[in-house]
Amino acid sequence: MKKFIYFLLIANIGFGSYFNLELEETGSSTLFIFGDSITTLDIGDEVGLYDQSGVTNASGDVGEVLVGHGIWSGSQLEVTSVNSIDLSDFGGPILPGAVNGNEMILKVWDASQSLELDGSYLVSNGTGTFNELFTAIQEVYAETDGANNDLITDGCDLPENYFYLNNGEVLYNSSQDIGGFQFSVNGATVNSASGGDAALAGFTVSNSSSTVLGFSFSGSVIESGCGVLTTLDLSGVPTELSNIIVSDSAGGSLSFNYYDDNSNGDGGCLDLDEDGVCDDVDDCVGFYDECGICNGDGSSCNDEAVLISFGDLGGQVLTILNVDYLSNQVCLDDVIVSGPSGESLSSAVGQCLEDPGFSGSNLPIYMNNNVEVAGFQFSVDGAQILSASGGSADANGFQVSSSSSIVLGFSLTGSTIPPYDSDCSNDVDEDGICDDIDDCIGFYDECGVCNGEGISDEYCDCDGNILDECGICNGGGIQDGDCDCNGNVEDCNGICGGDAVVDECGVCAGDGSSCNIPPEGFAFNSSIKQA
Repeated sequence: MKKFIYFLLIANIGFGSYFNLELEETGSSTLFIFGDSITTLDIGDEVGLYDQSGVTNASGDVGEVLVGHGIWSGSQLEVTSVNSIDLSDFGGPILPGAVNGNEMILKVWDASQSLELDGSYLVSNGTGTFNELFTAIQEVYAETDGANNDLITDGCDLPENYFYLNNGEVLYNSSQDIGGFQFSVNGATVNSASGGDAALAGFTVSNSSSTVLGFSFSGSVIESGCGVLTTLDLSGVPTELSNIIVSDSAGGSLSFNYYDDNSNGDGGCLDLDEDGVCDDVDDCVGFYDECGICNGDGSSCNDEAVLISFGDLGGQVLTILNVDYLSNQVCLDDVIVSGPSGESLSSAVGQCLEDPGFSGSNLPIYMNNNVEVAGFQFSVDGAQILSASGGSADANGFQVSSSSSIVLGFSLTGSTIPPYDSDCSNDVDEDGICDDIDDCIGFYDECGVCNGEGISDEYCDCDGNILDECGICNGGGIQDGDCDCNGNVEDCNGICGGDAVVDECGVCAGDGSSCNIPPEGFAFNSSIKQA
């Protein structure tokens, strides 16, 4: 008998429940699935599901009520809540339980510490509310103060496609390769941004006092995965990252959010279009059409929203390149254009430029856009880019950067280039830039001088150099000892580049037969004997 009592005591200690559910089944429930991906619970820990504004009794009183619980065994745990049903309108009872639409509040019993902890959770599917459907939970966090962000110390602690700022480190977890990113820092001033996987991937990371932008001139990507994106030097105490824009390797938009422990991993806000942007700050609650118009039908633009060209497709000067030409044909390629919310805009390029002219001259790039443009990138084939400046990009506060073959334009302040207005009231030079923002009312000559005279007839370039006798601008001419521009010399007949040489008899172009040379093995005697 004593052994039996001991067995009951041990069984009660090993398998007893901390949370005591006092509700009876009502026939209405919500299923909460705790996935086997959860790493923060130990075997024997218990989860309790609460509704803070549930129905507590048959009188219909409202308050906190335990509506379900379960013990973690290390594998998937399914907990069914008891939902309230009100039958009083039909003369029936009020059955206590969770109220449909209310948020599920989680509490955790830490068996090893015999301590009840406030909990929160990340949702991988569902809403985290009582709704007679289901919610799948990816991870559970338990803290005595109700916060769990201290547990996020590595990007791999985050759910996929989330950023989190931890002691200056921007942590990330991405399901796809990252081709570029931009975000704002709230509550602090950004002094610099460096290091992290962005630096390892060869990204160029720029910042203003509140915005950070990363991109690659070489087309490299930050491979899918998790870690430290970049490290920020900050003044002040940051609260979160906002205005997050992330693109894939092709310039398409990736949906990223900032991780907040109070959001239960679902964004913590109303997001009707499920684009990862809370509706109260979403520029477009819905979807942009191919013209970049929120909830548009695509009828407000041409076949392509943005046209980039050397001028043959119209528009305004986007930026002016200073180039050295490498070919008689120069072409634009690899155009990527984004809208105000990071959405990729449809685009096309114009015809190639034939016989462009002198190296070291200016090459204007035109953009004909019927929607707002928040960023652009394109490559130039057939010319080496020395610099890029001016145009509507500069007029609208864009930062324009260039490598030898790629141009990238963006704004650190959130400004955009407005749609091209062909009805500009004052555009004397008809270059597509209104005179009030035009850097040059007129035309740039080939030396980049506004309304300049260009290269004078006696010179061969913008620096005042002349052609040498070999036709090379600022060349050194025929070198001393040479007779032409190809490095040839005169032969013994005075012919430039000839092949005549002096033979062993001292005869130019001779065959060596004109001089007396004894046969081999025979020598003349210099003395003469008398007969």
